[in-house]
Amino acid sequence: MREFLATIVAIAVVTIGWTAAAAAPDRRVALVVGNDAYVHLGPERQLRNAVADARLMRDTLAGLGFEVIFVANADRRTLVDRLSDLAARVGRDDTAFVYFAGHGVALAGANYLLPSDIPAPRAAGRGEEGRLAEHAIAEASVVERLVQAGARVSIVVLDACRDNPLQGSDRRAVGGARGLLPGASAQGLFSIYAAGFGQSALDRLGPDDPHPNSVFTRVFAETLKTPGLDLKAVATETRRRVVALTRAVGYDQFPAYYDQIVGGDVFLAGGEAPAAPAASPNDTQGRVAAVAPPVAPAVPHDTTMPAVPAVGITPPPKVFAGPSTDAQERTLAPGDRFGDCPGCPDMIVVPAGRFSMGSPDTEPQRTANEGPLRTVTIAAPFAVGRTEVTVDQYAAFVAATGRPTASACYTLEDGNVEARAGRSWRDPGFAQAGDHPVVCVGWHDAEAYAAWLSQRTGRTYRLPSEAEWEYAARGVTTAGPAPRYHFGDDAAAMCGYANAADLTLRNALAGRGPTLFVPCRDDAVYTAPVGRFAPNAFGLVDMHGNAAEWVADCWNDGHAGASERGRARTDGDCGRRVVRGGSWVDDARRLRAAARIMNKPDDRSAIVGFRVVRDLVR
Repeated sequence: MREFLATIVAIAVVTIGWTAAAAAPDRRVALVVGNDAYVHLGPERQLRNAVADARLMRDTLAGLGFEVIFVANADRRTLVDRLSDLAARVGRDDTAFVYFAGHGVALAGANYLLPSDIPAPRAAGRGEEGRLAEHAIAEASVVERLVQAGARVSIVVLDACRDNPLQGSDRRAVGGARGLLPGASAQGLFSIYAAGFGQSALDRLGPDDPHPNSVFTRVFAETLKTPGLDLKAVATETRRRVVALTRAVGYDQFPAYYDQIVGGDVFLAGGEAPAAPAASPNDTQGRVAAVAPPVAPAVPHDTTMPAVPAVGITPPPKVFAGPSTDAQERTLAPGDRFGDCPGCPDMIVVPAGRFSMGSPDTEPQRTANEGPLRTVTIAAPFAVGRTEVTVDQYAAFVAATGRPTASACYTLEDGNVEARAGRSWRDPGFAQAGDHPVVCVGWHDAEAYAAWLSQRTGRTYRLPSEAEWEYAARGVTTAGPAPRYHFGDDAAAMCGYANAADLTLRNALAGRGPTLFVPCRDDAVYTAPVGRFAPNAFGLVDMHGNAAEWVADCWNDGHAGASERGRARTDGDCGRRVVRGGSWVDDARRLRAAARIMNKPDDRSAIVGFRVVRDLVR
């Protein structure tokens, strides 16, 4: 395994309409760059498979109908020129794709791609940062070029080194010593990293692995070709496979992605799956199939490349649009997705396993009610809502059942939190779209929604137990020490994974709100559309932040006496119910996987919603 392992960053800037009526792009154009020979850096700074990874991506994209511009070991001038060529070929109805494999560093809050002629570092003193910026290519400038070109769908993939190759002999580094920052921010931006922050990406699964490409690249390229998977599904499935492959060899690698897509789903291979569910009457988000007729690639395939064996590639997930038969359901495996009816929640199968519930005494910011730490066994797979229940989904329930809407809700307005008349899930004190998580709903409302789903589908829906919720949030299947968040311990990375009390909220409220914030920007003041942030290892999103979530349990001041099989607690104070996950108004302390609070069952708050789970036929 090389010293400087590569991480792939996939950024999709998608500029698409809100209806499914828009025409498919007329043309697909890609720029694919692989740099592994750096002429001014020492032999220990050279990369082993960046060009091979780029060739694999080139062939993959050509097979998907892209006209490919390919260049290996490009210097800065060449990179700038080829970016200009790409921008010149892309029209407003086209799809653009940029792939870069090579070294990259983080500097002063931005990511930079290193061309093959990057100068060797001098002593890491003053001026080196500015020198780097002059000779490297800013990730933000790549995104800006694509946005300005007006492509209907733009995708950028960066294969960037997690360790800084420009670290000086005195061990001081130009830019960060390790890793890249969250990608450039833009409306419609979609990014995927091969490994989480502080992690490195595996080159190979072991010394006997014959595959010439990195683990992430082989999985990503294979998954990208799967018909019926939109970009978000590609990212989720890639993550699931990479986690499974690396854990099998005793390594933890958790790909992360950031979803800021505006508009419908985007498909690159074959359009929508034939069994896609019908749209809900309240569904205002279209599904866009970004499929163009195949065209000849700009450069021919490299026929001297050996065939690439599919080492470690698992089959794509099954997707049932519903309702599924009992026989079909028995074939579901962890990571598979299904929906039981049009407008029903999108469900993901979570595996059986064990985990350590609660927090150890040494965890920063813990409270006493998070202990004692105990091992819980989840004996059988079950299905969990991929997202929190949305406004549109809850509205369909109210329309079907006539459930009354409460006349008051606790909201944050004018710097004060108080119960306000006239506030409800229809108007929580801020604007929401149909794809935002429903809030201002009580525990009994959530229970009634699950009961209605059960009656509608003939399947058993319910609120998760507190243990099931924490197991799903952590995304682990073995007991033992675990980080505070499913993505690690660094709260500064929160904005890639969660809508929390961040700098965006602080600036919008101008001091009339929370006093503690996570040190990043998630570009959402109140609730955000569900699924906008990166998923955990199980493929679940918004387990941290956005809306806090009701669970089934009665409140107890700790985990002593709780079931070791993950069942909901019906003892204790049932006049209060457990709430998990934190919300858009909570800082890093409340968003920890172990954090827990309580509310009265009929209290409604603009920060609390819910998600459902479903028992599976066995």
